[in-house]
Amino acid sequence: MDNFTTVYEITRQIDDASIDLIVGGSIAVIIGALFLVLRKRSKGWPIPYWGPLLVVIFGSILFLAGLVFLMDTFITSNMLISAYKNGQFRVVEGEVHVLHTQPSGGHTKGDIIRINGQEFEVNFFVHTPAYSRTISHGGVLRQGTYVRVYHQKGKILRIDIRNPVNMRK
Repeated sequence: MDNFTTVYEITRQIDDASIDLIVGGSIAVIIGALFLVLRKRSKGWPIPYWGPLLVVIFGSILFLAGLVFLMDTFITSNMLISAYKNGQFRVVEGEVHVLHTQPSGGHTKGDIIRINGQEFEVNFFVHTPAYSRTISHGGVLRQGTYVRVYHQKGKILRIDIRNPVNMRK
């Protein structure tokens, strides 16, 4: 009988930051274009021409950046999920040793953990379809926890935690 419980498994998920950029960029383009049209139709419009034009350009950049990030997420997600489904991963099992903890505000590298000699960096602020929940954000890879981690190229695809054993005599 396997004495582990799966607490994380990679799934297809949409990157919220990419969606925010796409939506924000779209709104900026629409508002900027609306002001350009209104300015052209109204002869005495007090807003200079370059203001709405800059809003359209800025919105377009946000929109395109969001698309690039979203495509990168889809490509990475498909690659990692395919590797997971096809068994193209490694498994490491053992006790978690925390070498560095990322503060909840970031501004430093992610949690650095070691499991049976294998090191991983888990960074809450890097958008990835792989596991990225740090200790300060409720992550499960904590000091002393006995885990089984499925990974590929440093990306964590699945985490199983050993169930507590009844120690009755």
